Amino acid sequence: MIESQAVGHLLTQVRQVVHNHEKTLRTTGNGFSFTHALNIERDEARFHTKFLGYLLNPKAGHYQGDKFLKLFFDVLDIQESTNDFTVGMEKHIGKVDWENVDGGRIDLLISSSKQIAYAIEVKIYANEQPKQLERYRNFLNRKFKNEKSKVYFLTLMGSESAFQDSFKKYETLSFNINILDWIERCRLASIDQPLIRETLTQYIANIKRLTQQNPDDQMSDEIINLITNSDASFKAFEAITSVQSGLYQKFGENLVETLMNQTDLKEKFIIQKPKKP
Repeated sequence: MIESQAVGHLLTQVRQVVHNHEKTLRTTGNGFSFTHALNIERDEARFHTKFLGYLLNPKAGHYQGDKFLKLFFDVLDIQESTNDFTVGMEKHIGKVDWENVDGGRIDLLISSSKQIAYAIEVKIYANEQPKQLERYRNFLNRKFKNEKSKVYFLTLMGSESAFQDSFKKYETLSFNINILDWIERCRLASIDQPLIRETLTQYIANIKRLTQQNPDDQMSDEIINLITNSDASFKAFEAITSVQSGLYQKFGENLVETLMNQTDLKEKFIIQKPKKP
């Protein structure tokens, strides 16, 4: 009886947490996401690379010139004037040559007439290709003579290359720190331009979701704290998880019962209740 009361109390508390979370999303509008609606939140090539390249490109249609590029250089501590830098996306640098470790397609190439270039490889969830960063480094060495040129490996959390044992001449970047910092600076610099500002706000929310910094995680933390708050709460949680298979069984039975009550379906299909294990 005591355990049953504890289960009921825990469920009531969790229900309140979920209710508060949903209320916050409704009142703040933080539940809205065009990237989630279009299913592009994790799309490395069609969304993230193109969006980053669009912001970085001084000649893009945002009409902000090199403002965003300057802020990017600030975040990376690149001490160069942005006056004559250009930005290329999916830059083809020749057929992949495994023997000479060359060729491929660079996600983002920021280059200058001063023979300086920064190659950025973007990885969200896609696998890294063999010697990818090394091929890009060799291209920079051949095409751009300035030793300040660099290869950057951009991942969600700033991961090292899978081939770092054989090639170390690159620098890591992360969405959760570097890109988030940069986009927040861009948003601040666009405070008087609502459309740009709110688009960047959406992208910040996207990054936070991908790097587990979103309100859903706060809700999860609250629920975990409720469960671990006392022995009674934890035992109640164990009691709930112990009936998980029976819960799905009951759900299946109710679903079949509903289908059987639909006469048009019953005439067309043979519907049987699932057998208990």
